[in-house]
Amino acid sequence: MESKKRTLVKGILYRILGTSLTFSVSYSITGSLPKSTSITFILLILKFLVYLVYERIWIKIKWGKESES
Repeated sequence: MESKKRTLVKGILYRILGTSLTFSVSYSITGSLPKSTSITFILLILKFLVYLVYERIWIKIKWGKESES
């Protein structure tokens, strides 16, 4: 088991990596700083919202959970 702080730092660094990749790809396709920034920001928000919904759905699925005894 890892600490909450480690999990938080890993999550933040992963999101920075993913956002940087999104920006790089969108900039290489569009060649436009404003467009690639808009794409990056929109996807950052959408991916966050999708992740929240995804997690809430998985909380309700009992498959693979071990009972807490």
